[in-house]
Order: sequence, then C-alpha cells, then structure tokens
Amino acid sequence: AQQTQAELCGLLRGLQPGLTAIVFHPAVASPGLERLTADAQQRIWEYEALKSDEVRQTMQEQLILTSNWRDIMHRFEAGTKEAVADGASDE
Repeated sequence: AQQTQAELCGLLRGLQPGLTAIVFHPAVASPGLERLTADAQQRIWEYEALKSDEVRQTMQEQLILTSNWRDIMHRFEAGTKEAVADGASDE
C-alpha cells in the first residue's frame, strides 16, 4: 500500500496543467473480492492510497481538482461557446 501511495504521489507531482485521466479500480477488502478479480490486492492498495492523507495533501499542494464526466463536459461546452463568440470557429 505504501508503494502504491508513493507512486501515485509521484505521478501527481509530475502532471502538467490541463485535463488528465487516471484510471483506478479501488475496492474495499471483502470475502468475495478475491473471487471476483485476480487483482484484488492491487485494488485494495489503490483504495487505501486514494483515501490517504499523503495523497490528499499532494493533490492540495499541486492544486489538483477531481472531476467527473458531467463537470468536464460542462467546462468543454462553456469553452466552445466562448470560442464561437470570439470568432474562433471555422463555421
């Protein structure tokens, strides 16, 4: 878990400004998890890393925001409207 946490913090510190997608499959340890997936331990480590104080602090220090698809599309649509209003559209 500590290695996963350290790797995630390193990844976060190296991000450039803009939109970045990082895919995780976090899971809470449960009796059925190992029956469902061969990578159960990795998923548990990912869950623990994502909820750790170190990762949260790194995100705050790096000014990283989390988002969902709805937020991303809202920002994209707002940006598209601004570009059209500024004459940046080819249409």
